[in-house]
Amino acid sequence: MALTTPVCDDDIFSREAVRNARAVDDGLREMGPVVKLARENITMIARHAHVPPFEALDAGARGLLDQEGGELARERRLMELLEELRR
Repeated sequence: MALTTPVCDDDIFSREAVRNARAVDDGLREMGPVVKLARENITMIARHAHVPPFEALDAGARGLLDQEGGELARERRLMELLEELRR
């Protein structure tokens, strides 16, 4: 049996949504543990209780997360440098 991921079409980053962040978060959690944000074309975890702690992951998964974290840090640094060049 395949499960479908609920889709949220709302703009959860709009001014109105940010002003009512608690209600928006509650609505996402009610949709399910995982929700696809259609506008951003991303899938997010809405219920953190469903995420295992880092220590509970096997060595391969921990290594992959470490690698991805390093890549994100490099991307962030690149974006900072580009922003400095624009000034």
